[in-house]
Amino acid sequence: MSGGGSGWLKGCGIGCAVVLLLLILIGVGGGLFVKRTVDSVRATGDAIDALEEEFGNAGDFTPAADGRLAAERIEVFLAVRDDTERRRRSTAKIFSTLDSEGRGGVLAKIRAGMKLLPALKSYVDDRTEAMRRHGMGPGEYAYFYGLIYYGWLEFSPGDGPDFRISGDDDDHDFSAEDVREERLIERLDYMNWGGRHWLANQLEAIDAAGGGDGPWRERVAAELEALEDDRTRMAWRDGLPERIADSLAPYRARLAASYDPMTNAVEFMVEHRH
Repeated sequence: MSGGGSGWLKGCGIGCAVVLLLLILIGVGGGLFVKRTVDSVRATGDAIDALEEEFGNAGDFTPAADGRLAAERIEVFLAVRDDTERRRRSTAKIFSTLDSEGRGGVLAKIRAGMKLLPALKSYVDDRTEAMRRHGMGPGEYAYFYGLIYYGWLEFSPGDGPDFRISGDDDDHDFSAEDVREERLIERLDYMNWGGRHWLANQLEAIDAAGGGDGPWRERVAAELEALEDDRTRMAWRDGLPERIADSLAPYRARLAASYDPMTNAVEFMVEHRH
């Protein structure tokens, strides 16, 4: 990601442009408010850039050659989720209020709308800082997130509020079904892209280790080929290998409790491909 702040701002649809416009129109701080907001968003982008510089971009991550998830890395992922829980819950509450099925009248939605941009930014900031503090890069986080929540626990990649958070086609009248279908397609596209990089890196690691377990190498190679043939496919869509599922099994309750369907919509909003 280059020019971090501006890239983050461009992808923030209803979460930034609409709320900024509303705040400007009602005169909250005027030009000074806008300058502070842009500077703050730029700082968020710079922190994401720094995380990538330290750990590599999302496509650089290499899963363990034997496919197993080390207990200490699962604990690191849970630590990142734990450290962002408070912010995640408050952001989910805002999303729930703005959702078409959310309770509360117009004033409640306006208040929630006013809080949305700061909440989104704060969540991204907290997550970035938690990843840096615990030593987890964006690729490893995305790899764990997809494997655990989508592949193992079978939550939907389309989860989130029934309105669009990012995108350029703001004139189109999207139904709730349209929004979730679009989000599903976007998440599957991202996870396919990530999966192709991660499995290719994993194959290199297997070969560097002398080929390791022959049947396991064949399985990874076959899954990589399946991802390349079907760009709507997520890695291990037909079921996680036992060695991965067995690694996760002791943590099932904690991992399930760490998922939030509303903030799922935010998770890959600022991730960038290289």
